[in-house]
Amino acid sequence: PNEQIDMKFYPHGWLNLDFDDTKWKKAYGQFRAAMKGTPDYPFRQLVERTIPTMQHEPMKPLVLRETEVDGKKTIFSLSSQKTFSSVKVEANSRATFLLDQQELATGYLNMLLSGGKDAVVTIGYAETMFQKTASGSLLPLGNRDSVEGKVFLGYKDRIICDGTDNFRFSPLWWRTWRYLLIEVETKDAPLFVNELRGETSMYPFERVSSFSAPEAPILSHM
Repeated sequence: PNEQIDMKFYPHGWLNLDFDDTKWKKAYGQFRAAMKGTPDYPFRQLVERTIPTMQHEPMKPLVLRETEVDGKKTIFSLSSQKTFSSVKVEANSRATFLLDQQELATGYLNMLLSGGKDAVVTIGYAETMFQKTASGSLLPLGNRDSVEGKVFLGYKDRIICDGTDNFRFSPLWWRTWRYLLIEVETKDAPLFVNELRGETSMYPFERVSSFSAPEAPILSHM
């Protein structure tokens, strides 16, 4: 996995102002800071930022394309627009949810989990779905809206639950995806996925120019 969190060892509440961090090791400085251009300074130098910070905005809701619970599979067409809100995975069950952002996205996924002691949750990220031949080789991508008969190939994050309620997961670094594959395997307690949404992370580009080619409309899409 890209990131793995075992919640038994996770410092729950560390984002709160009243979190007790007295057992944490104290940070210490190694070198004094210096601006870029400082003579005879061998370490990393500071450069004044001249561009805006990254833009963070909520993404549109994820659309369910496929579910499989204890071997029973259901496929949803893109036109059905069945959005994902929340779900309960019963104890001693296996469930997968294929979700579609409907466009290529870069940003952070936010997931809110409750219960499900010892359950394992895997989050996969992929830009498209793939179709394999009988020999195992991959075919050309084809229509990226289509998922039926295709396989998911992507990198993953993994969470091992300890039964905590309202545990919020977000990766330490941004991800790229159109499709998400959520795989859940529970033990003796049900798991609740209370929230699942994306948040963009991108440069706040402002379009200040335009291009038009009436004699060749296809060029207007460039």
